[in-house]
Amino acid sequence: MIHISTDFIFDGENGPYSEDDKPNPLSYYGLSKLKSEQLLQAHSVSWTILRTIIVFG
Repeated sequence: MIHISTDFIFDGENGPYSEDDKPNPLSYYGLSKLKSEQLLQAHSVSWTILRTIIVFG
């Protein structure tokens, strides 16, 4: 499964971010994306999370 997420799961204070950085969303949008990532990670399917900043198309 490929999950499209966002860099909004972080607060923007420090960057660039790595997988080891603690998320700190500042908006409901960022929080909803973080929760969806956590749900995906809790299941035993193969997954990839893409944290994009701008998607066109």
